[in-house]
Amino acid sequence: MASHGTSRVSDSKPRSDQAKQEDLKKIKEYRTLETQVISKVQAHDYTLETLALTSKLLTKNPEYYTIWNHRRRILQSLFLPEQPQLDPPDLPADPKFSQSPDYQIPRLLTTDLAFLLPLLRSFPKCYWLWSHRLWLLSQASTLLPVSQALEIWTSELSLVSRMLTLDARNYHGWSYRRIVIQNLENLAKKSLQSDDSLNGSSLSANPINANKPNPITQPSTSTPSSDMTLTELNYTTTMLHASLSNFSAWHWRSIFLSHLSHLPSSPPAQQITTLDSELTLIQQALYTDVTPYDASIWSYYLLLITNFSPSLTPISTSATSNLHSPRQPPKLIFPSLNPVKKLSYTKQEISNLLDLLDGSEDCHYLYQALIQLCVMHKTLQREIRPAKNSGSIDDETWPEEAGARQENLLGWMDSLELLDPLRRGRWREWRDRLGLLQR
Repeated sequence: MASHGTSRVSDSKPRSDQAKQEDLKKIKEYRTLETQVISKVQAHDYTLETLALTSKLLTKNPEYYTIWNHRRRILQSLFLPEQPQLDPPDLPADPKFSQSPDYQIPRLLTTDLAFLLPLLRSFPKCYWLWSHRLWLLSQASTLLPVSQALEIWTSELSLVSRMLTLDARNYHGWSYRRIVIQNLENLAKKSLQSDDSLNGSSLSANPINANKPNPITQPSTSTPSSDMTLTELNYTTTMLHASLSNFSAWHWRSIFLSHLSHLPSSPPAQQITTLDSELTLIQQALYTDVTPYDASIWSYYLLLITNFSPSLTPISTSATSNLHSPRQPPKLIFPSLNPVKKLSYTKQEISNLLDLLDGSEDCHYLYQALIQLCVMHKTLQREIRPAKNSGSIDDETWPEEAGARQENLLGWMDSLELLDPLRRGRWREWRDRLGLLQR
């Protein structure tokens, strides 16, 4: 059996008696260590010694999620203000936090975050490791002053960047980056609102109970600052230069592009400049040997052209998508475009796609985009200078300068049905909505 192109080879060689004895010795040591940890936890011996024992056990078996729960209880106990300020050898001094009145808490958090790093390298898909890491970060946001929490979360952003460098298309890595960015934004807002006056900076209250949900901020629709938006857009540019097929990078780019266009400091002229640069980027991507057939690039392109007509949604694989009456109009990335400017864009993009069609006749995404743009072009012309409000695209209302007429759409619909037969019923419904007779 192969997994991701790597064959699994079973080790069928017979094991020697010496190897078996070594395995039995390791099992005995593991069982002894496990018994020690469970006994101390049952006795509520929440000390640094018990924490060190859990470290040894979890290093041997990071999937032991019950021990991760015990470890969090131990840390919570050590966070309490009545605990003495200890200085064990396994908690090295951190100069960044040497001025903190509650020195032990940031040391415990940063040491535990460092403890996870080698485990994450060996077990990158272990959910318990990531869950515990997010819990530690949530404690930093709750218990530390804003400035210290910002330092820890900023270091986490660097870690995510290194992760995505090793595996640029890892969906979980991009999701984790979204969480880190959102929490950095929230901490930055708190820093502006108050000068390190978080409730968590004082430990007079009991720390968060393990049964309560983590105060980790999940990705939301709040608008990041302009600095963070530009930083993330530049980051996606770097990732896309490494691989144009990175769907997560295109999606992440679309989110921050929308934030950038809706900033108060983004005038209409700046939005047009940004749109022009994005269309240039996507055209360069489409003219490579492989990417004319890449769904991720076309998804981003269809999102961009949605801005040319607010009454239409981009073509997708959803069976509910509709050419004329979508259930909910899309949120425009560039809301300041006027109909005349949109009309010029549709004309330009139809011309570009017709050039790309030469040599890429077997790309069904091309026909979808062309049909969408042509319908947009006609709709915009009606908005600018109302004509016959017929339900079909006929030669009288179809613009000659758009680069296609009714016979072109008939041919594109035929090609679409031929190249994408699994959705033939959907394309025939489109044909009916556009009033195109089947040949």
